[in-house]
Amino acid sequence: MKKLIGSLLMCAMLFTVPVFATGTAQSAVTNPDGTKTVTVSLDTIESILTDYSPAMRKIVKDRDAAESTYRKLEDTMDDLQEAIADAPSTTEGWTLAAQASKQYESLENSYKQAKLARDTAKEQYRLNVSQQVNTVKQQYLGYSLDQSKLSNLNAQLTAQRQTLTSAASLLERGYLSKKVYDSMVQTTESVADSLRAQQTVVDGGERSLRLSLGVPESVKLVYAEANLSQFEFSQISGLDLDKDTQSMLQGSVQLKNAKLTYESYRANDDVSEAQAESAKIAWEQAVKSETERMKTLYQNLQDGYHTLLTTRTSVETQRATLAAAETKYLHGYISTKTLTDLRNQTAVQETSLKAQEIALYSKLLSYQQMKAV
Repeated sequence: MKKLIGSLLMCAMLFTVPVFATGTAQSAVTNPDGTKTVTVSLDTIESILTDYSPAMRKIVKDRDAAESTYRKLEDTMDDLQEAIADAPSTTEGWTLAAQASKQYESLENSYKQAKLARDTAKEQYRLNVSQQVNTVKQQYLGYSLDQSKLSNLNAQLTAQRQTLTSAASLLERGYLSKKVYDSMVQTTESVADSLRAQQTVVDGGERSLRLSLGVPESVKLVYAEANLSQFEFSQISGLDLDKDTQSMLQGSVQLKNAKLTYESYRANDDVSEAQAESAKIAWEQAVKSETERMKTLYQNLQDGYHTLLTTRTSVETQRATLAAAETKYLHGYISTKTLTDLRNQTAVQETSLKAQEIALYSKLLSYQQMKAV
């Protein structure tokens, strides 16, 4: 029996919950040995991606390259205009002006294309960065929830060990049946199995998140707890669906492209009426689809917010019940098992609450992302 309890004690010691940072003042710190420690939080993810992510660096590189090409052409065009304006009224001057004018005209189309490429690259940069940051934030929130589950399972196993130790003493003195004790052993072993499985999930999530951030193994990552308990979810009730839908319709690159395709087809004599009509239908369907998606996201947010309020009330009630039970336990009015069961029930409800908070925050990120594009 002592060997069994000892093995369960060792099992709990083998599982460690990833360290949470208590603050997020800055994302990176250089240690005395020259290594770096980076704090991952909702506030620092974008800066970490900018510093480390190859995908993000490529987005920045493409934007800068398009900007550089445009600027060089713009400078050339300005120089040519200046040469034309400053050409002396002589035969040689007229010849130079004519050459500059001809060169200017030959570059006009390239200049327009470079400007369009620059504007497109800037827009793609805005969209891609926003989308990538949003994606990694969603991943981070999921990882944070997995960490929370691991922490709760650690606490449950600790409580179960304490209960099992007390039960073993009662069993030896004949105050507890073998059947009840064996049931408690099975419960403890089940929690230990769940802990092992959750540790695997957390380890995989950490590797995946590091990969998404692009941070090398030589840099230590510390994860700030995604505590959304103080987040102002009340802003959800103040969202204006009509206004946000109009913002989405005006800013969506997908819809702009669909409309541009239709308008270019309509203005092109070489395009058949059927092709133009097909492009129009595609544009209208895209508008309808995105509008419906926005409406669905909005409704999910409203429903989720009301559900969250109900869950928060239930958790507060459960916490009050547990606090009262803690007092009763200190006075010997309830058993260790009863207190352990209440603690486990509270942990389950708190995990459920955190899952709802994270899910709702994720939906809000998606809504804001959609409104912005």
